[in-house]
Amino acid sequence: MIPDDARSVLHDIRRLQAEIVDGYLRHGFALHYALPMMLAAFLLFASFDLPASWGIAARTVACVVFALGPILMGTLPVQRDVTRADLMITLSWVVGLLGGFVTFRIITWALGLPLPSTIAAAATIVAGLVTHPLIRRTYQRQYHQELQARPMNASFDEILHVPARLSIMAPLTAVTRVEVGFLRDLIKIDDAELRRELSFLVQSGYIHIGERQALGRRRTDMQMTLRGRQSFACHAAALEDVATVA
Repeated sequence: MIPDDARSVLHDIRRLQAEIVDGYLRHGFALHYALPMMLAAFLLFASFDLPASWGIAARTVACVVFALGPILMGTLPVQRDVTRADLMITLSWVVGLLGGFVTFRIITWALGLPLPSTIAAAATIVAGLVTHPLIRRTYQRQYHQELQARPMNASFDEILHVPARLSIMAPLTAVTRVEVGFLRDLIKIDDAELRRELSFLVQSGYIHIGERQALGRRRTDMQMTLRGRQSFACHAAALEDVATVA
């Protein structure tokens, strides 16, 4: 393989990885997922202005909505296991919003405004909506940094020399699971070729295909095995070595 060919293949790999990450974040940060969480947070913060019994009811509703969050995220066509870095980003955002609520609450109390918790809650939710795109970009940078890790050994894999197989494997390196239909549309491959290559990759021990239930709907997912992930990483590293040859 000549350097120009290696660079072209690497470009396709990085493009598919970027597209699957963008797809994951686009679905995960969609407003129809984010807004219920924001409204639940508003209800939780504003409940301190309500009479005791109504306040308890409002906080209960908010907690139920928060509990439904992971279930809703489980319906996404792209899934990714939560890492320590993910938790740190999320916790930093949540702590920042809590600090904002406390600050706004103190300001409204000092100004003698009516319904101080409700006003502070509204200001906090606005801050959350404003910083929402920033958090998404932070996650995006984190995911791309993770993809830059290079294995100790660089070696070509004969199985991955087939372009269709490489296109199937590339997006799977950036996430945990992908619905078969979503991947098919992403890499723009016909059903017959996809079935043939998936069957080969499964038999080779590079990917695993399974079914799961999400809100009553059966979904067929694929994920990369440890063997497949290691083989792909070594293959990509070998491509980089060839691509850097002057």
